[in-house]
Amino acid sequence: MSNNLPSNSFQNLENEIVGLASLYFKAVDLNKQKDNQRHLPFIETIRKTYQQLSIEERKVIDNEFFYKKYPLWWKANYSQISYKKLKYKSMAHFLEVFYDTVI
Repeated sequence: MSNNLPSNSFQNLENEIVGLASLYFKAVDLNKQKDNQRHLPFIETIRKTYQQLSIEERKVIDNEFFYKKYPLWWKANYSQISYKKLKYKSMAHFLEVFYDTVI
């Protein structure tokens, strides 16, 4: 990648958010099925994290990790380099807020 973003770091951020998104949907399903509140703190942490992102960052996180309906949704609005930078910024901010909320 020639846009000055370390690909390993980029991939690690992606993998971490994919894992959190997967856990989020499992927690939501378990919360509904068993009608218990055990998973609610994690669900609320993800929701609070999301609320602290900018609209542009939310769009990235939604479309790339939580509601992947349109794989190339970004092409109409961004160049590939601009999009990669925005995605990196969005992922880093999401994880920063998430871990600040958890700790």
